[in-house]
Amino acid sequence: MTIHEIRAEEALEILQQCISMELRVKSSEVGRTVGRMQEYGFQLKNSWASMELKDHTIIEFWKKELLKGT
Repeated sequence: MTIHEIRAEEALEILQQCISMELRVKSSEVGRTVGRMQEYGFQLKNSWASMELKDHTIIEFWKKELLKGT
């Protein structure tokens, strides 16, 4: 199965079960992506995984309930 063949229900289940993830995001869309991930229950986590590449930023997210102080 390729990523193009995944069903929306499967993707939603994966997202619901996920506790952390790293995303490569276009640098111009970082703010929008952080906001969207917060809606899904994830919080931006500053870590070594958060780095900038040419035209992209790697962002690490964790489920809000797993981060202290959230």
